[in-house]
Amino acid sequence: SLSASIHYSADTISASNSSDLDVVEVTSNDTDTLNNDISTAAADMDKMWVLICATIVFSMQLGFCFLEAGGVRSGNVINIIFKNLGDCAIGGMCWWLTGYSIAYSEGNVIMGTGTSYLAFSPKPADDDYNLYAHFFLSFTYMTTAVTIVSGAVAERISLVAYYTFVVIVTSFTYPIIVHIMWSSYGWLSPWSADRIAGNGILDFAGSAVIHLFGGSSALTFSYLIGPRKLPGGLDIFSEEGMEIACPHNRFLQSAGTLLLWFAWFAFNSGSVIGLSGGGSEAAATASVNTILSSAISGVTGMIVCKVTYGKMDIGHICNSILAGLVSITAGCAYVSPIYSLPIGIIGVGVYFFVFTIRRKLLIDDVVDAVAVHLGGGAWGTISVGLFADAERIRMGTGESSAGGTYGLFLGGGWTQLGLQVCGVCTVMGWCAFFTTISYFVIEKLLGSRVDIFDELRGLDVTEHCADSYDYIQKIEAERLHAEEAVTIAQRVSEAMVKFDLEEAKRVLGWKGDPSLDQVTL
Repeated sequence: SLSASIHYSADTISASNSSDLDVVEVTSNDTDTLNNDISTAAADMDKMWVLICATIVFSMQLGFCFLEAGGVRSGNVINIIFKNLGDCAIGGMCWWLTGYSIAYSEGNVIMGTGTSYLAFSPKPADDDYNLYAHFFLSFTYMTTAVTIVSGAVAERISLVAYYTFVVIVTSFTYPIIVHIMWSSYGWLSPWSADRIAGNGILDFAGSAVIHLFGGSSALTFSYLIGPRKLPGGLDIFSEEGMEIACPHNRFLQSAGTLLLWFAWFAFNSGSVIGLSGGGSEAAATASVNTILSSAISGVTGMIVCKVTYGKMDIGHICNSILAGLVSITAGCAYVSPIYSLPIGIIGVGVYFFVFTIRRKLLIDDVVDAVAVHLGGGAWGTISVGLFADAERIRMGTGESSAGGTYGLFLGGGWTQLGLQVCGVCTVMGWCAFFTTISYFVIEKLLGSRVDIFDELRGLDVTEHCADSYDYIQKIEAERLHAEEAVTIAQRVSEAMVKFDLEEAKRVLGWKGDPSLDQVTL
């Protein structure tokens, strides 16, 4: 027989030895204490889960940095890194000051109006430090949404104009969508008593809230600011123009994709917010669906490239994987793993379709953010209305029922699909409207685009007086210098023909003798 002495509370718990069995007497007070300790441990575990996932999600900024740095031309690497840094630094302050409160505080069905939710309160209400953990996770999601725009408008938007746009997006534009779809008060949120119908929109980790938002904003801004300029007035959409404006470093582009792929597991699984109360099952489902959708997307992208172009294009392969990841983000906890396969396959098809349409519309998107995030985000959100099952909706939302609506293909009717389409239209409409307003305000007050000569030289030199690749930049500078010399000579000749001495001096940037005469010039 075993002898044991169990001490949980010296006053109330005792253990007696028995030849066959140890008997422990526990009072009701000790049961309450034990339950409280278990609840505290579970809450601490949930916070730790969120903090770990948020930290990994933040590493996505490194992935975006690599991806975009490899996707731009060699003279714009430092500039795009500055934009990524600004997303985190400027966006983080704006998210703390106003964004988070507008997104999640009490208010109406469109926006939060609480003034002491985080920024102006030393501690959360009732010392609920779960709020701090959630703020950190939501911050990493916010940086992802705004970073999508930076790659699309790279190489021609000024740094000041872009930072101004970041302030507008993180302070107001993005928080509105978060409040509508993810807060406890929004009219499309599954957790709102005032939701429009059924479950509201089901967007587990942000196909609509994050990726469709970023992709729609990128599309609008790219269209308004116009395509990049190339030397000699070459059309960037011509075959020769595409060769000149192609990504300069495929290794960085591929490394960035792999970093994003790694962090995406925390991105999707971390949206559970906690592992207790069944959250671990939703997290596990999200992880499996994430790997299946992205894997089949990579394979599909390879096949499409081989059939369409006769060769494997690393840029399209990377974007196919990312399109699969974006597509499964909305339904990663709501669909059975078998359905993640068609979601990923169709996501790649949507990516290539949007890519082709964008090119035909002559919209310049440096890193194909529109095709990946708008296309994948829209399809991923809609796919939930087709494939989501009731039990996984209950598990993913934490609600006691599925609101009577679930995937159309599983017999759930048209309601959920209609809600998903409504969410897609809401995000795209809001982004198109407010991004247009933001663009024209920035254009009027600051000017959105850099000077054409700065653009041709590359923004690393003109905006940062730095150079990532000295040897490459020297070669490009020599070529551009020759082309610019011809352009300047033509402009000087035109001024001379008109006997406009002052115009000729201005073109040459003349700093010498003010009495310079026509013949000497």
